[in-house]
Amino acid sequence: MVPVSAPECPSVSCLERHDLAVAKLQAGSPKDLALLAALLATGRLHFDTIRQRINETILNDKTVVFVFEKLRETIEIARK
Repeated sequence: MVPVSAPECPSVSCLERHDLAVAKLQAGSPKDLALLAALLATGRLHFDTIRQRINETILNDKTVVFVFEKLRETIEIARK
């Protein structure tokens, strides 16, 4: 989580971009994968950090396999 500084909202936070990537990979929609691919291709996301965040996230085995498969698909899209 990343704190958002705003005088009118002193205790607001948002997801850090790599944490958001893990959530988007869990959703797995084509639109989400396209967004992540664009962010990877432009250097706004980093593969190693995403992989680390996946490993730090509590997920069941089936979801871990799904998320890594979606990450593989995302990387393929980013390379095009």
